This record gives sequence, C-alpha cells and structure tokens, in this order.
Amino acid sequence: MDLSGRHILASRQALPSDQGFRAKNPKTNEILEPVFSEGGSSEVAYAADQAATDFDAFRAVSPLQRVEFLESIAAEILSCKTALIERCNLETGLPPQRLEGELTRTINQFKLFAETIKEKTFLNIQIDQGQPERQPLPKPDIRLTHIPLGPVAIFGASNFPLAF
Repeated sequence: MDLSGRHILASRQALPSDQGFRAKNPKTNEILEPVFSEGGSSEVAYAADQAATDFDAFRAVSPLQRVEFLESIAAEILSCKTALIERCNLETGLPPQRLEGELTRTINQFKLFAETIKEKTFLNIQIDQGQPERQPLPKPDIRLTHIPLGPVAIFGASNFPLAF
C-alpha cells in the first residue's frame, strides 16, 4: 500500500499542498512518511460541490450496481488488510488485535449495507390502499418509500481509526 499523502477529490488526486503534517508513532516518537496534505475550506467546498453534482447520477444507479459498489469497497479494504493494520498500529499505537476487530467490523458494515439493498428493507415501502367507495369521502391511495435526497458527509472519530 503506497501512501501519497494527497487528497483524492472527485476521483482525482489533488496536488500536494504547502500545508501538511506527518504522523508520529506514539510509542517511539518516530516521525512517519509521507507528508499528508491538509485540506482547507476550499477542498471541503470542492468535495461538497462535486458530491452534489454527482448525486443525481448515483441516485439513478440500479440496486445491483449499488450492491456491487459496496461489496467492492469491502473487498478493496480486505485486500490491503495487513498493510492497513500495520500502518494504523504505527500511527495509533493500538494493538493489532483491536485494529483487526475494527477493520472486520467496518468490512461487515459495508456487506450489511449491501445486504440491506438486496432485501430492499431500506426502502421501508408502505402502501395504504385507497377506498374510493368510502363515505362520506373517498380514502386516497397513499404510498410511502425512502428515496435518496442528497450527499452525506461522514466524520469519523479518531478513537476508531478504521471505522467510518
């Protein structure tokens, strides 16, 4: 696993910024490479704008494509498990067993979300059928479902470095 220290915004790797920081091993005080770019308000604004722009296209993605997307994220994380655990251990000092449990939980959450899409339970579809003959007024046909409304930002806790 190669770390560039750069942000990936809208599928493009951003140029390194002048502002940056390095991780430090809390056990040895060793400064770790690479330099990580610091994102500022312009990067956050750009990412939010791109998410809003791309939202309608992703909203139209089929359930099967969403399942494949989530399962591919889980598979990609799993494919670099060893390197992730090693790096996270260097940066946090947390024991590998704890990190492995956290990483497994994160992978399983992606799989659970994929399974929820397969089952369509996330839609919470409810149908209250109308009764046009009802007196004194007809009862209308009412249908409820959940649909995506917009992008979501996730801010992870630093005490769970592999959770999202």
